[in-house]
Amino acid sequence: MWTIIKDSFFFFRLHFRAIATLCLIIEGPYILVSNISAFTQLSPQVSVLMAVLLFVASMVVYPFLTGSQIHLFYTVFNGRTPTMGQCIARARARLFPLVAASFISLVLTLIGLSLFIFPGILIAARLSLAGFFIVIEDYQAVEALKHSFTVTRQYTLLIVNCFMLLILVLIGPQLLIYIALHKLDFYSFVSSTLLDLLSVILSSLFLVMLFRIYCMIKEKEESHLEVVQ
Repeated sequence: MWTIIKDSFFFFRLHFRAIATLCLIIEGPYILVSNISAFTQLSPQVSVLMAVLLFVASMVVYPFLTGSQIHLFYTVFNGRTPTMGQCIARARARLFPLVAASFISLVLTLIGLSLFIFPGILIAARLSLAGFFIVIEDYQAVEALKHSFTVTRQYTLLIVNCFMLLILVLIGPQLLIYIALHKLDFYSFVSSTLLDLLSVILSSLFLVMLFRIYCMIKEKEESHLEVVQ
């Protein structure tokens, strides 16, 4: 586990500029609109409408960012340097299966969480590699989810433990900053927007960690094929 976390931080630091740029391009506008809505006095009807629209938008924006970053990770891992346009184009080409897989995964995870929480965590871990199979290997949504559920069988606890550790390392300090801003009365549109952007960029570490596990699984599969042959 520690090797995976160490490798993930190294990869994230090495490609921080490209990762942050994709976050700003794709999720930046969503965060800006979200905070404008939160800090603007709106009628109850408009507030509800904005909440619905933002939720629907998030179901597209998040998979879109995920797909773009997966293409970035895979391309630089193979020794090439993609442009931001290439990353975005690849995510756009695979957007429908990415959105479908994300939605199905969310529903299944929520169902699992309603059953004493832990099943939902396990389901989320087992389905977490679906995006990689969609973007890198051209799987369709259901096929990718099934394959992710299968190949992560022996890595479930590893994924969960890595996630928990990253949550403690990343989410904890962000929560303390959020509380401090409120206590000091510094919480504003600007500070909220900057904090949300920081959160999105740092959250990319979770995807980097999953990419490291995806690569480890593929390496073991290739080694097994070589032995068989």
